[in-house]
Order: sequence, then structure tokens, then C-alpha cells
Amino acid sequence: MRTAFAIIGIVFAACVSYIGTAHYIGGMISSNMVAYERWLLSIEDVSVKHLSYERGLFNGVLTYDIALRPSRANPMRELFEEFIDADMPPEIKLAGRMDVRHGPWVGKFAAARTQIMAALPEEFRPYLPKYPGQAPWLKVDATVDWTGGLNADFSFVDYNGRIGSIDDIEAIQAVVEGVTGRARVMSATTRGSLEIFMPRLRIANQTTAVQLDSVRLSGALEQGAKEKVKGELSIQKTLIEDKNFLQTKISVGAIKLNTDAVREWPFIWSGLSSVVVNDIRFENNELRGGLSSLMFRADTTRKEGLLSSSATMEVGVSKISDINIPAFAVKMAIRNIAGEPINDILEAVESMAIYDTEKLTQLLLARLGRLGEHLIAAGPEFAFDRLALSVKAPDDIKLSFGVSVPSGTKFSYERMGDIADTLEGKFAFTASMSAIEELMTTALKIEIGSLEKAALKPEDQKTARERFLKVKDILSKQPMFRIDGDKLRMEAAAARGKLNINGNPVEPFEAGITLGQTFQEALAAASPPPPLVAAPPTRAVAPPAAGFWQPNAAASPAFGQISLKTDFDPDPWRVQLTAGGNDFLDGKLGVDCKGYIDAAQPDFVLDYSAGKYDLFFYAESDADTGLIIRTPDGNWVCNDDGLNRGLDPTAQILRPKSGKYGVWVAVIETPNTSPATLLISEANPDPQRRR
Repeated sequence: MRTAFAIIGIVFAACVSYIGTAHYIGGMISSNMVAYERWLLSIEDVSVKHLSYERGLFNGVLTYDIALRPSRANPMRELFEEFIDADMPPEIKLAGRMDVRHGPWVGKFAAARTQIMAALPEEFRPYLPKYPGQAPWLKVDATVDWTGGLNADFSFVDYNGRIGSIDDIEAIQAVVEGVTGRARVMSATTRGSLEIFMPRLRIANQTTAVQLDSVRLSGALEQGAKEKVKGELSIQKTLIEDKNFLQTKISVGAIKLNTDAVREWPFIWSGLSSVVVNDIRFENNELRGGLSSLMFRADTTRKEGLLSSSATMEVGVSKISDINIPAFAVKMAIRNIAGEPINDILEAVESMAIYDTEKLTQLLLARLGRLGEHLIAAGPEFAFDRLALSVKAPDDIKLSFGVSVPSGTKFSYERMGDIADTLEGKFAFTASMSAIEELMTTALKIEIGSLEKAALKPEDQKTARERFLKVKDILSKQPMFRIDGDKLRMEAAAARGKLNINGNPVEPFEAGITLGQTFQEALAAASPPPPLVAAPPTRAVAPPAAGFWQPNAAASPAFGQISLKTDFDPDPWRVQLTAGGNDFLDGKLGVDCKGYIDAAQPDFVLDYSAGKYDLFFYAESDADTGLIIRTPDGNWVCNDDGLNRGLDPTAQILRPKSGKYGVWVAVIETPNTSPATLLISEANPDPQRRR
């Protein structure tokens, strides 16, 4: 008997406990719903029209009417509006009722549970002709745990077929498989998280197809003293095919996007965001290539009321056919920027649809003035902290510069020139000469169309080397650059209108002109020559002459003639010819008039219309050459080695006259011939003596 009473007592106690626990859980859920409503009401992007929970002993009914409407400060608002019909308010409505079971055990050791099977709205069926019958498009299994946290596991229906009506010629074929996810809201209703996984998505039309594999999205939101957001999107593989554009195929390895942000002001966030892409490859009917990696990173910090932000982009080694393109990196930064007035400006801009034009103009002007005061007083700085190429080694060509305003500078619209005078700047450049030569070799491969070849021909390698040596010679003669071993360096600093380069004071205007001329010369030396005046014909060496008093300048020239007017373009004008001959000049025409030529006819004739510039003739050849020139007034001008050009000759005609100039290019040492280039210019070929 006692045993029976004991069993009855245990059963009664268990029932009372079960009922009591169920009652407690019902009260906990009711309290949580009130807290959830307060939380939703605190979110600017959410509108709660109705949210109530009708509690029973072992079940309850949740009735809800909620709208999601991105605020003006939400960076996703513009994208959100693109997906919403323009004739409708920019919001998504969620309304209905939900049956909830609660008790000590309702599955998954939860305190409460509900399941949702969302049916596909009938108005969508014409656009999804392959939809699987009456299958729910969304399944949700939601539970409340013993701490009061809300968990929801959900899955979307698989779809394989057309998206679009029968009459829609732009309809696409889509494959969506295995999309699942989980959402969680903590009991304190200040933190929430979301995870979504999609094994495969493929979208295609008649010409283009895009496929994504293993797509994973996760995010977390925390509301406290400041709103915090974390998110990550990863895609394991992406494939894009375009049949219209040269049968192009693009494959991408892992893609990962991360963000970890804190809302500092309504329109300004601080934190870190990044995008990393690996192993990009492409090919079409004309080219193939790839990119090893791509990274973009933005980092914004707040210190008191000031913001500092940097943006970094790193592009790995890329390849087009057999041409390797160096990795490069860029990092830009702005520092000491007053955050509050910038937020005011952003808010004013977002208010353009609210205010009329006159009010908006007044508002912007007032806030811009306030922004200027705070901005200048804080001592802002703009800088390229890193602009680098990695040709043969990391950062073997690197540049950095920055401009700043001293802290405490007073702002005034009337005295903007005074602010400009306070600017301080810095500049640094380093490059390895071997990296510069490698870039010039790559440029030559592109120039001659050698993309499919791994190496240059010997003659092309020689051309690349000669161009590099010319560029190096130009830079070495410029005092604004320093060459230390393999390193080319330049450092500059500016403050209060004064400029120092490599520690030496210089005039800014003159330095700019000098640098411009230097880079122009270096670019010309590294570039292909302009079109030739005449192709070099092949001619035999004439038999030795019995003797002559002077060369025949009146004869028809062997390699053509040209008429040029002062300020001609291109400058220098180039002529390919063959230097030398069997007729020896013994210096009777002048001390420098020597070497072997063909005296029977000039190599070239220039008909020149003179101006305010001197006229220069110079030649380039592998042989030791000289110049012999007959001027319009009958005088002879000759040169063997001149103007710091080694064995190549240069002849300068001071205050030249208009008329015909007969020109011979002589071979100095032997009765022989050699290919040569005659150059005609109004600029001194000596880089130390520009016109």
C-alpha cells in the first residue's frame, strides 16, 4: 500500500512539476516577447505595427505584423531599393500568426518550439514553371532554449528550371540546391547571429552562365552602447562563361569578404573590412592569363572625435600569355578628420529629398563652414603610404608621399592662400635598377608582339639592354636622383613654400620643369623610335676615287631628303642609312673632317626653314663614326666625337640659316660601311645642356 501511495505521490509531483514548468516557460516566453518587441522598436530599420503573444498552458499563439525598411543611414538602402518595385514603399512586410508549443521537453531539449511551412504565393507560380508541386518554399524549425534564447533552423526548396514567364525572352535557367541556415537571438535581445549555406547556385541564359560553389554567409549584430556588426561571405569557387565575348571563360578560386564594424555616428562606421580573391584565371579565343591574388582592405579608427582611415589594395603576380606582370600594392590614408561635421554633411546630403533647394543650400553652406573649421584645426593628412611594384623582389620599386596641415591652423574662406602656405609635404622614391631593366624588357616584348614567347631573340635582348643603359645614363646625370649601387633614390620635403630634394634646397618651379624634362627624355629613350624617313637601301662600296678636292654636295642624295620647318615634330627626326665608303677625308676641309665616305653624293639632304633654335645633327652606330655637313652658305661643319656622346658624333649649327644641308656620315678608321642612324634636332642631345 505504501508503495502504491509512493508511486502516486511521485506521479503527482511529476505532473505538478511538469505543469508548473510549463506555466513558468509560458511566462518566460511572454516576457521574452515583450523584450523582443522593445528590441525591434529600437532598430531604426524595423517598423513594428503589432507583436503579441497569447499564452496558454502548453501552447500559445504569436501574432505579428512587422516591416523591414532600411533607414537613410543604412549603406544597403540603395541596393535594397533596386530590388523593390519603384511603385511600392521600400520595405518588406512580415505578417501572420504562429502556433507555439511550450513545456519542459518539446524536442531538442528546448523550452518552446514552433514549425513553419511557408507555401509559395500563387502569384509567383507563373514565373517558376518547374516548381516542385506544393512543396513549401521555406521550412523553419524554431525553438526557445532554457536561457530564453531564440534559435531558428531553416531550409529553402531546391529549384532547377526556368525563372520567368513563357513570354519573357530574357528568362534565365537557375539551379539552387540545398540552401540551409540558422538564426539566433540571445536572451538579452542585444545580440543576434545568422548563418546561411548554399552548396551550389547556377544561373544562365542563352549566352552567359555563372556558377557559385559552396557559398557561406554568416553575420552577427550586437546592440549596446554602440551598434556592432560582423559578417563574412565566402565562395569556394566561381565559374563565368560568356559565349558572345570571344568564348570567354573566367574561373575564380576562393573569395572571402569580411567586415567588423562599429557605428560611431549615424552615417559613419569604424572598423575593418576586407575582400580577398585567389587564383583568377581567364581564357578566350585570343588570350589566356591569370592573377594569383587580389586583396582590398579598409580600416577606419576613431580616437576621440577624429577619424583615420586607410585603404589598401594588393594585386598579386598576373600573367597574360607568357608575359608576367609584377605584383603591385597601393595604400592610401587620411588621418585626423573631424567625424561629427562629416556626419552632418552626409546627413544633409541624404536629406535632399526632404528639404527644398534653398533650405538645403543654406544647410550645406553652414555645415561646410563648420566642417572646414574642424577639419583644418585637427591637422588633417592625406598620404599614399605605399605605392609599390614587386618586379624581381618585394617592393623593389616603391613610392610614398603625403600632404598635411599643421594642427591648430585657423580656417578662413577669405584667407585660403594662407592655409595653402602652411601645407607640409614629403616624398620618397626608391627603385632597383634591375627592376627597371626588367620592366623595359617586358615593355619591348609587348612592343614587338612577343606575348607568346618566353624569351627575346638575341637582337631584341640587345635593344632592351641599350635602351636601359640610355635611361640609366639620363638618370645618373640628374642631381635630383641618387644611384647607390643598384638603387635609384629620391627624397623630397616641402614646408612653408620651400622645397628640399635629397637635402638640397631647390626652387619648386624649376624642379618641376627639370623633372618633367628628365622623365620625358627617359621615356623617349625607353620607347621605340618614331617612323623612319627612309628605309636603308643596300649599296655597294664605290671603287676608290682617283682624288677629289671636296665632296659633291650638289649630287642626288643616296638616302633621300626632307624639308623641315622650325619646331618640327617629331624631334629628333631619324633617318636610317649606311655610313662610310672608300673616299678618305684627310682633314683639308677642317680638322674634324676625317674618315671614309662616298664623296660622289651626300648620304642625306635637309632643306631647312630656320627659326630661333640652333640646329643639331648627330649619329648613332656600332662603328666609330663622324659627321661632315655642307651648310647653305658653302661652309663645312664636321665632328668626330662630341658633346659627351662617346664615339658618336654631334654637330651643332649656331644660328642656322635656311636652305639645304648636305650630310655625310663617315666611318673613321677603315674604308668600310656600317649601319647608322642620322638624327636631326633643335634640342641639344647632351642632357646637361638643354635648349
